[in-house]
Amino acid sequence: MELSERVMFWPGSISNRRELSDEIAQRETLQQRIFDWGKETFGAKQRASGVYAHLVREMKELGDDLNNGEELADCTILLFELAGFAGVDLLDEVEKKHKINQGREWGDVEEDGSILHIKEGG
Repeated sequence: MELSERVMFWPGSISNRRELSDEIAQRETLQQRIFDWGKETFGAKQRASGVYAHLVREMKELGDDLNNGEELADCTILLFELAGFAGVDLLDEVEKKHKINQGREWGDVEEDGSILHIKEGG
């Protein structure tokens, strides 16, 4: 089944998500826990460039099955680690970028299936 054919959902009601969000905010963030685990597990051997190389491999695996939740999780974990190296709060950046994307105009479907935003002034 293609990803576009699946029913997309967010589990729980909006109020449940808010409660979960509040709970998460009161604890260490998932991103920080993942980054700390990577430092503890891999120590000085781990570098952002190595995490990026691993992410590229995982993305190729995900490309073989876009519905594979485990591969999606692998990619997300590695993105959290990269964000940790960069000192970036990834979820905060995602929220900001999503707001920008909501205000953009979007083009037609490209040959590869992607849909790109229309550049301002061009």
